[in-house]
Amino acid sequence: MSAKKEELESRLKELNIEVEKVIAVRKGFLDENMHYFAEFQINEKVWDCSKGQESVCTGHYRYHSKDPRFDTSFSVHCNVTNGSFTDNTSSYGGFHPFVSIEDYKNRTESYIWKSGKFSRF
Repeated sequence: MSAKKEELESRLKELNIEVEKVIAVRKGFLDENMHYFAEFQINEKVWDCSKGQESVCTGHYRYHSKDPRFDTSFSVHCNVTNGSFTDNTSSYGGFHPFVSIEDYKNRTESYIWKSGKFSRF
């Protein structure tokens, strides 16, 4: 390999190391702050309109967090469990059946719409 090619390969390696470092900083920033963008907070009670029962938000995640090329936004999803079954907000292709307990108790527009769309009971 020529000296010029070796120089360019070396510089590319340096740049790739810098990119990896910046991506690690971005991941830490997203991890630390994603709860601000979650629809439900961890341990918050939610109502599952598809099952007609109370559930709890048990965690947050970003769909693309395992692939840093696509983990570029605060697109935060929630894990929800009712004790015997765990579900999540990303498995419904846009609209999930979960609302806050306050929405359920106050029969808000969100609850009414979701209960009509997802109700199976």
